[in-house]
Amino acid sequence: MFKKFMRLLALSLVLAGPIFAYDPFEPQTKEEEQAVISAYTLPEGELRDNLDELFATYGLAPALKSKTSVTTKNKFRDAGFKFLKSVRITENPKLPGFVLKFGRPNRLHQHVSRVWIAEAMREVIQKHDLKKIVIPEKFLYHIPGQPEDLHDDNYAVLSEKIECGLDRHNRTAIRQLPIETVREILTIIEETYFNDASPSNIRVLGNGSVAIIDTEKINWKRGWDQARCKKQFMNYLSPQQKAELVK
Repeated sequence: MFKKFMRLLALSLVLAGPIFAYDPFEPQTKEEEQAVISAYTLPEGELRDNLDELFATYGLAPALKSKTSVTTKNKFRDAGFKFLKSVRITENPKLPGFVLKFGRPNRLHQHVSRVWIAEAMREVIQKHDLKKIVIPEKFLYHIPGQPEDLHDDNYAVLSEKIECGLDRHNRTAIRQLPIETVREILTIIEETYFNDASPSNIRVLGNGSVAIIDTEKINWKRGWDQARCKKQFMNYLSPQQKAELVK
């Protein structure tokens, strides 16, 4: 019950105030930071125990600070990690059903925003009773030895893995989506100001549902209003879909 309360409190902080229309969520106080950390930290259990063991046994925290990606990759490979797309996205047999993501150095809340934007999307799904959108579960994992402040350098994000096809096939699948599903995606984008709605992140599944697998906000600056966020996704639609939307 307390965990649910903290999630709702953190989400209310995310959505509160006009700043959300222009900037990623920026906690203004230590209290707000702590609310987010308490709401989304990976709970105690096997996954957390396995992560703690991997980081302690293989010295992964110091490897993340290495100035060369080769050193980082070698350490993580020794620990059984496999890289997906980049050194920042990994999976491990001891973390079944999940991928572990890391932020770019010296960012504040770009990477960790994944957890609260995913929660905001789930709230929109519930609010509008959307039927076709799937949002993976996401948690914060505090990197051992790092400060506990809410910062991209201090936390990894453990994200539920959703099996989906190749990007090039997904582009075609998006252009074939029923207009009702397209409208659901646009509702999510509009109400969360999601500005990375590309085929790499919006994946059509075999059952016709759509998974938004990466909820990180990127290159955020003034001007990313609702219309611009929606226009970005509409660039990937077919002429027929666009025509249907204006009827």
